[in-house]
Amino acid sequence: MSKPYTPAIVSNGTLYVSGQIGLDPATGQLVNGGVIPELKQIMQNLLALLKHHNAGYDDLLAVTIYLQSMDDYKAVNEEYVTYFSKRLPTRTCISVVGLPFNAKIEITATAEVK
Repeated sequence: MSKPYTPAIVSNGTLYVSGQIGLDPATGQLVNGGVIPELKQIMQNLLALLKHHNAGYDDLLAVTIYLQSMDDYKAVNEEYVTYFSKRLPTRTCISVVGLPFNAKIEITATAEVK
């Protein structure tokens, strides 16, 4: 991604993560296959950002999920919950008209970092 995009920033022990879509970091292209492969890639990308700041999924405090279609809501929920072992962060899910790269899903997050 290029300017004015900042993937994440820390302030006062809180990590704020910009919207993540299912881009493969090796190619810069959106992964194929629809909402679930995109979600899996987002979660991998999110984990990389969290680890860079000595955090993990269980340090997430709040997540916002943007879906191009609410028809994907159930499938996304079923996959999303598998990433957490201790607690689920607060979550908001919003239906949107369009996302960058014509993605099916985008996720923003806030996490506690040490």
